[in-house]
Amino acid sequence: MNNIAGPIKEIPKHLLNNFTLNNTIPVVRDFHNDGTSALLEPVWTNAYLKSYTDRFTKENIVNKRHGPESYGAGDLFDPNHGASYFLCKVFDKYNLKGKKIGIIGSTTPWIEAICYNYQCTDITTVEYNKPTIEDNPVFKSIKFSDCANIKNEYDVIISYSSIEHSGLGRYGDDLDPNGDLTTMQVVHNILKEDGLLVLGVPVGMDTLVWNAHRIYGEKRLPMLLNGFEILEWFGGDPTNVLNVPQFGGKFSPQPILVCNKMHKTI
Repeated sequence: MNNIAGPIKEIPKHLLNNFTLNNTIPVVRDFHNDGTSALLEPVWTNAYLKSYTDRFTKENIVNKRHGPESYGAGDLFDPNHGASYFLCKVFDKYNLKGKKIGIIGSTTPWIEAICYNYQCTDITTVEYNKPTIEDNPVFKSIKFSDCANIKNEYDVIISYSSIEHSGLGRYGDDLDPNGDLTTMQVVHNILKEDGLLVLGVPVGMDTLVWNAHRIYGEKRLPMLLNGFEILEWFGGDPTNVLNVPQFGGKFSPQPILVCNKMHKTI
């Protein structure tokens, strides 16, 4: 970890090689300053959670009656369906009823709502700035820093459009070239030995979009998934790591990867 807090417009020279894997990953500029909003701890009342659980049912999602979603059609390698649709596909195939679920990185509880509607009864949101949740038998929240004291806790970890930001300073966090890899180490630790990881990150030719996010390709995707085995792709396939990012190299769709936990390699 480095003691430089973002957002910072230019990558510090002494960190450039680490961020780009010795200049093998190109850098595209797309600067964001979201640090102030990221420091605001949200309040998720039971009424607010219900507004999502009412919307994000399988029936509503399949019939496109769930209203706007943050990651809609085109955000995966599919022009017709968004992330919520493919998350339902994951849940249809992998029975998660009654499983203990950890969700890494949630600004709104759309994933939590889908889990609830698939009869998951123990759902924990893990955030740097955790939402405050009213007394609730199903939903709870913890700070990401609390994960240091957790081992083999969750049956399933779900993260969509979160880990690719780690260590870039966009949200006021310290700069860390390996912030995403460190986060995945935590995920590996808190997941049970037979647990599942459901992960959505931008996939395409390796690119560092500074300071917005990373795009994972042939070089960094295997690093990110060290200790995990991909079981299945939803909303994409393995060839997508060769796709050239769109919009001047700033954007690449985010398929969902279902992985099981393995022993990490050195």
